[in-house]
Amino acid sequence: MPKWLDWPMTLKVPLVVMLLMLAIGVAISNTVLSQLAQTQERHLQTLSRAYLDGLSASLLPQILHEDVWEVFDTVQRAHAS
Repeated sequence: MPKWLDWPMTLKVPLVVMLLMLAIGVAISNTVLSQLAQTQERHLQTLSRAYLDGLSASLLPQILHEDVWEVFDTVQRAHAS
C-alpha cells in the first residue's frame, strides 16, 4: 500500500483540492491564451489588409502611367513609416 494513503484526511482533501484547482487553472489559462492569440491574429490580418489596401490605392495611378520612379518613391516612403 502506498505511503500517501496512510496520510490523514485533513492532508489528503486539501491536497486533492489544490491539485484540481491547479489543473482547472492551467486549462482555463490555456483556453484564454489561445483565444487571445486568435484575436490578435485576426486584428493583425485586418490591419495589414487595410495597410496594403491604402498602399495599393496610392500606387495604382502610378502603375497605370508606368511611372517606375514614383512607384519606387511611394514604396520607399511607405517602408520608412
